[in-house]
Order: sequence, then structure tokens, then C-alpha cells
Amino acid sequence: MRAPFLISEHPHEHHERRGQREKDVKYTLTLSPDLNDSIHVLSVTLKACQIAAAKVNSVDSRTAEMMYFGSQSIENSLSHAVGCKFLDIGLDPMGMCPEIYLDGAKQFCHDVCAFKHLFQHTTSSEGPMERAVAASRLMSLDESPLTALRDALCALISSVTGSEALFISDFAA
Repeated sequence: MRAPFLISEHPHEHHERRGQREKDVKYTLTLSPDLNDSIHVLSVTLKACQIAAAKVNSVDSRTAEMMYFGSQSIENSLSHAVGCKFLDIGLDPMGMCPEIYLDGAKQFCHDVCAFKHLFQHTTSSEGPMERAVAASRLMSLDESPLTALRDALCALISSVTGSEALFISDFAA
């Protein structure tokens, strides 16, 4: 998985690390090179699960149930595990990302969405993968929508409390 410190790398420091092709195509995001193997292994595994689930009609009912639920369980477990790894990077519980720059956040969002696309056929509803997508999209927002959101929340709080300061006691019932 992508190392957390790479999303906090200053945008002007990556010019030596990246190849000439990436310098020429600045505004086109591709999957991070260190995730190519991971996405390939996942896509092959998910394809095998989909093939097994498609063969349900050609076997007896007991075997069909085991094949269907087994393949669904594998897909859901993979989605959960990958989503948890991306959440660990995005939410940074270990404090490895001192500051997240917009370029790194946009790349991270692109990577997370690429993996989410693999799991579009899974039956799991709201899980770690969906939360990782939401967190990465929030991280990759430009400054102006975040400033507007902050201003709107401040205005809402000040209209409720009558002051500019926000305290936890303001939310008590």
C-alpha cells in the first residue's frame, strides 16, 4: 500500500522522484506505481470470485450455495481489508502525515477510487471502503469549498450560541 508520508510530501519536492513521463503529463492522474501489483492481484481474485458465482446455476443446490456465499464472503472480506488499510492512511492514527498537500491528497483519492471501482459488484453496503472514499474525497477538496463549509458551520454555531467560540457544552442536551 502507499506509504502515508508520500501524501504529505511537499508538491515541489517530487520533481526528482518522478519520471519524465509524469512531468510531461502533469494533470492526468494515474494509479500510483507502488499499487500496480496490488490492484492486479485484487482484480484477478475478484474475477475468479465472479466466475465462481456465475457457475451457480450449473451445479447442484448445496454446492451452488457454498460457491455463491464463499465468493461473496471473499469479496466482502477483501473490500473490508483494503478499505481499512486506506482508512489507516487517510485518517492517520499513528501521526505519520504531519501535513497533507493537495497534490498528494488528489493522488490518494484517485488511488482509493480505483480500488473502490474493483468492488463495485460486491454486496456490502457501508463499510471501510466507502468511508475511505469519503475521507479521500474530503482530503482532496480545494480550499474554497472547505472555507465555505467552515464559514457556514461557524455562522450556524454563532447563531445558535450567540458567540464565536465553540464549546463541547454547546452540544449537550
